[in-house]
Amino acid sequence: MLRNMQVFRVGASGYRARYGRMRGLIHADGEKVIDHGRSRIEEILADDCVSAVDAAACSDVSRTEADAWASNAREQGFLLGIWSNPEHVFKYPRFQFAPCLTRDNLRELLMVLATRHGFDPVHDDPRGWRRALWLYQPNEELSEASLFAKNLIYDDVVAAALKIAKMPTVARSPADLMAQAPEAVIAFARQLNECA
Repeated sequence: MLRNMQVFRVGASGYRARYGRMRGLIHADGEKVIDHGRSRIEEILADDCVSAVDAAACSDVSRTEADAWASNAREQGFLLGIWSNPEHVFKYPRFQFAPCLTRDNLRELLMVLATRHGFDPVHDDPRGWRRALWLYQPNEELSEASLFAKNLIYDDVVAAALKIAKMPTVARSPADLMAQAPEAVIAFARQLNECA
């Protein structure tokens, strides 16, 4: 069963440093299983996406109208769909349904991404995979310390440096941060190269 997988203990710092970038699941017994046969898109689809019916339920749309609603919302730029090859359907990342995320913020993010090189939903990314990979890629520029430093007014440089030094510098993905700080994610998306 574990032909395409490696199993190792997570607790040792040497293993964590060596395999820290590899993907996988941590089981209750403390072992991490890395499945080399599963792509990042498959991980996102399996772990963080919902069906059109579930997406529609989050938006108070009936089950019978779910597919039409989701298709229409994708076409209008209100919803990101990711094509699932095995299921032959679009699935929808959960971050889009966070209670505090407004439809306007989500639409603005999707509109900004659509104008960036390689992310045009019609010509470059009809399956949504490129946008999904970008949205789920952790980036240090979105860490708590980095975002605080960008918005800081430097009246007292020493106090600011001390405060930043105590803040987490863990890289966060745009999808993880979208519900908390949509403006920061949209500004981050604007840094991508625009289409020519």
